[in-house]
Amino acid sequence: MQIDAGELAGNLTHFERCVAELLKAIISGAKLVVLRDISNFLGPADLIHFLKLLRHYAKEGLSFLYICNHHEETFRICDRVALMENGRVRKLLFREDFRDEIILHYALDFRHPLTPPVRPEQRNGMLKLRHLFTDHIHDMNCTIEEGECVVLLDSNSLVLNDLADLMTGDRFPQAGKILLDARDWCSNHEKLKHKVSFIRENPIQTMLFREMSYIDNLCFAMDWRCPTLWMSRRIKKSILLEYEPLIGKDIRAQDITHLSPYSLYSLIYYRVHLYHPKVVFLMQPFAGADMYLRHHLIHLINKLRERKITVVILAVSLSDSLFVADRLLMFEDGNLRKEYLRDEFHHLAFAPGQSLLHLSSEMANTDTSSLDSY
Repeated sequence: MQIDAGELAGNLTHFERCVAELLKAIISGAKLVVLRDISNFLGPADLIHFLKLLRHYAKEGLSFLYICNHHEETFRICDRVALMENGRVRKLLFREDFRDEIILHYALDFRHPLTPPVRPEQRNGMLKLRHLFTDHIHDMNCTIEEGECVVLLDSNSLVLNDLADLMTGDRFPQAGKILLDARDWCSNHEKLKHKVSFIRENPIQTMLFREMSYIDNLCFAMDWRCPTLWMSRRIKKSILLEYEPLIGKDIRAQDITHLSPYSLYSLIYYRVHLYHPKVVFLMQPFAGADMYLRHHLIHLINKLRERKITVVILAVSLSDSLFVADRLLMFEDGNLRKEYLRDEFHHLAFAPGQSLLHLSSEMANTDTSSLDSY
């Protein structure tokens, strides 16, 4: 690969930054490199190349400790895996133990959706992207139906930020059209923006107001639909009574700073549930989430789908997205390369990266003991 030595670090791609950090560790004489959830920001194509670099330097004597939340991912990267819970190692696995049936004794069962997916009732195309061009998107064409859950997988980590900026109105396409409910998004953005919601990556750090109560956080952004919301105790009380059976007693909390991540994620997703947009975009929803939180997020996404809210998951790794998805759209170098329907997901074996990484047998069977995972 070619990296201009004079290039600003902020202009490097995620892959180039990872390589630069790795080379910095090597030059400084480090003996151990700790990596955490690199598949959250490296797409499958870049991850292949980065794993080859890890294997190369492992043979040279450098050791790696990989921390992540997915056993499927570690099975393709590491030589040993330590399963941890509550700060303790529950099981130490060697390569000959890398089988799902062993993991099932220590994990929740993700093999089946928690609730059946909601099938689109109409095929009119609620959101249409037609011959779309940006700096990184090249002639993007796709249609998303009302009530669908679609995963957009970006193999090179190029498309997602551009698409997110387009749907927030922070930028407009260089060419092409975005149609929402058969109306042009760019020329009708001010009228249509209330039909679109976003849940950003790591939302409990970026989407909550710590000085506000739970119910005020829940109702935030609803005043466009109900201008008297903040002056009406009756309306807020009605919302509280409606959502308390879904959320639990935390909805009455005046201070949200002491609540668990589990409860805070419920707050964010039920805010969208209450807001009831036409479509919600989820940016890497499972990134950094442990097994129990991922299980809960699947439940929350299905709650949105039960309300006929269209869900678009923007991801650079599959994580658990296929458990709630109807379709998978795979992008590479800014182009739509492949579409998988739900009935075709078995080709991917429901594993984050199994069919997408295409790890060679040589990499998978390398006889080293320098890549450990927790």
